[in-house]
Amino acid sequence: MECFTIGQLAQQTGVSRKAIRLYEEKGLILPSIKRSEGNYRVYNQEHVFCINGIKQLRSLGVSLEEMKDLIVIFEKNTVDVEPHLQHLLKEKLIEIDEHIKDLQKLRQHVASFLDTPNEVFNHMEGVRH
Repeated sequence: MECFTIGQLAQQTGVSRKAIRLYEEKGLILPSIKRSEGNYRVYNQEHVFCINGIKQLRSLGVSLEEMKDLIVIFEKNTVDVEPHLQHLLKEKLIEIDEHIKDLQKLRQHVASFLDTPNEVFNHMEGVRH
């Protein structure tokens, strides 16, 4: 099996060395990372897949803590991971929808002031020092 240094892994995955070390520190990289005789980290193709999986989950808004929870479940029973991930992603969709609603309200509020720009300055009149 081909082995990689942290620099090679970073280059191959597009993730910084610092992020890889953080993922290792948080226990997110599976399988466990081996060390060379010189105590350097030694990675393989499985680690490339793992880092790419972490990138994918991050792009979906999954936090590192949430990933850690998924890994704990995965290590106990791989079958249970998918339903937990689906539940987590459904929660993310609800959060996104709520955020969109909040942004739409803010947009309407800003647009209403554009319709009557003098209102903005009238509200600011009392703010002058």
